[in-house]
Amino acid sequence: MENKDEIIIPQSYEAGVIIVDEAGKFGYKSLQEAVNAASPGQTIKVKKGIYRETVRINKSLIIEGESFSNTHFINVGMYGFVLEDAVEVIISNITINIRSGIGIKLTSKAQISTARLDRVIISGRGLMGASYAITATGKNVKCSVNQCTIKNKISWGVKATDGAEVRIKDSIISAVMCVDASGEGTVVTSDHSIYTPWSAKVTRGVSADNKVSVILQHNSFIGFTRAIHAARGAQLQLLGNKFEGNKIWCIYADDKGTKVSVYSNTFSDNRPSKKVDRLTEKVKIRTDYLTCACIWAEGGAELDINSNSFENNFHCIDIQDAGTFASISLNRFVDNRIYEAYDNLVKNIIAESGNHVDHAVIVRNGASISVKNNEFIRNGICQVVVEHSDKAESSIEESDNVYVNL
Repeated sequence: MENKDEIIIPQSYEAGVIIVDEAGKFGYKSLQEAVNAASPGQTIKVKKGIYRETVRINKSLIIEGESFSNTHFINVGMYGFVLEDAVEVIISNITINIRSGIGIKLTSKAQISTARLDRVIISGRGLMGASYAITATGKNVKCSVNQCTIKNKISWGVKATDGAEVRIKDSIISAVMCVDASGEGTVVTSDHSIYTPWSAKVTRGVSADNKVSVILQHNSFIGFTRAIHAARGAQLQLLGNKFEGNKIWCIYADDKGTKVSVYSNTFSDNRPSKKVDRLTEKVKIRTDYLTCACIWAEGGAELDINSNSFENNFHCIDIQDAGTFASISLNRFVDNRIYEAYDNLVKNIIAESGNHVDHAVIVRNGASISVKNNEFIRNGICQVVVEHSDKAESSIEESDNVYVNL
């Protein structure tokens, strides 16, 4: 990932360019003063320093910090930057520090408003609060997030709602909820970015809810309790992503009308956390983690799972409920099983709770799956399991798979 940090700012005033510095040597010691004075389309360059202010922008501008390592903004009140009905704004090479509230708020009612964020760091400060790094609201808002970093005690990384369009590329996002997309017409795409949780508690990488469209390509999702959730008619496409070390599920799809395409992704070492009791030295495992699966679908969702690699996971695919369907083809499942240290403990919990683990694929409670042209190698108790309930029979169409148990 490129890291074009430095922008050289001349000491003398540039024609057509407004310069801000803490001492006001060039006429402006706050960015808001410069924004108010600028004409649409002008460039504002901000020299290194710490600027405590809320910046409100309602015109087209280019704002360039000297370096994100030494050009810092600390929000005053609820917001760091507010872009409202700003036709076209580019912000680059700054750091925004927020205690709570919103780092950058984007909204527009009257016209198409486009924002581009390049090499911007948004960092939480102080105690964990209800903080948002970036919010984009409304069908007129379009935002691109390029080579940015979101980190440190942030609750929501990027929140896109009500028809906004957001593209994330070559960025690193660490938050309790990294991306939250909701509302019909909302579109989020993410390419070549890294997602990790900020918190050891319940965390989520991407949430896609209520008829949104989310496209995730060549990203990494590492260490979440729940990496991706699609529900209420969301359309989700995943291509070439990496899922590693996630604890409950990597992809969870729920509700009729929700459609998920999972192509050429890699799932490895996704397992529930194990803890050792310091007094008894026995391994502990939370019973709700027994639902751990790379892909879990229910409630009538539809999935196309094609050409993926599953290796060394706790459990791979769990499809359940009448109306839920998954096409599973050209995938490779290798060494997906319970840790040896878990064996007796997990088997006892399974017997008591009725949960199912240690299978490559399971279909149950009336769901349907098609399993074709897959490779199953050394996968736990069983490779593929079909389970019927009293209310509904599950169904499977199966052909041309390879099964190896060594």
